[in-house]
Amino acid sequence: MKKLNFVLIAVVLTSAIAFTTSCSKKKGCTDSTSTNYDADAKEDDGSCTYEGKLVFWWNKPFADSCATYSVTAVKVYVDNVFEGTLAVSSQFWTSTPGCGANSTVTITSDLGTSKTKNISVAYTVTVDGVESEKVGTETITLEANTCLSYELTY
Repeated sequence: MKKLNFVLIAVVLTSAIAFTTSCSKKKGCTDSTSTNYDADAKEDDGSCTYEGKLVFWWNKPFADSCATYSVTAVKVYVDNVFEGTLAVSSQFWTSTPGCGANSTVTITSDLGTSKTKNISVAYTVTVDGVESEKVGTETITLEANTCLSYELTY
């Protein structure tokens, strides 16, 4: 009888543990717009991460001004880090290009667990092989899952 009671208690305890464990909610990122969304997560644990994009471009007046002043290249900086060079030619846009468009510089920034982040943008121009001081220094707020644009002016 004692053996039967022991086995019965063991079965009940094992079942209770298994039932309790199987009902616990999996934690993770539950925001489907984040870069690390976990479709299996049932409870958000605050680990969601985001990214934002920014495209640099110019219109015809900028291209004309560059031609007038013999500008041959434009170098783009974000938070004082060089991100890319745009060759100045007859290329210009009549409307805002999308992120990743040909002849643009597009940056993708890790926003961490925040849905916004302030970044500093600037650019230089190269005339006769000499790079200028930074021009157009400005702070921009990137937003999660967006493609913002930055129109260069000179």
